[in-house]
Amino acid sequence: MRLVRIALLSLFVAGAAGAGVALASPPGEGYAITYFDDDGEPVGGALANPCTGSYSSWGLVTDVSTKKVLYCNRP
Repeated sequence: MRLVRIALLSLFVAGAAGAGVALASPPGEGYAITYFDDDGEPVGGALANPCTGSYSSWGLVTDVSTKKVLYCNRP
């Protein structure tokens, strides 16, 4: 029974990791997201840098947002 639990947990973790990879941007493409409150004021954001591959975020995530696609022009 313990082996079955370990196997199921392993499948779940592998599936979750695969889902994260599926949501990633294509190579050379990133994004900038800004989240807004009900008054239209920015309260959070995220940046996936297309040139360095780094990711950073700050503040709150809300239902109201804008997203800009960014491209890396370096060869």
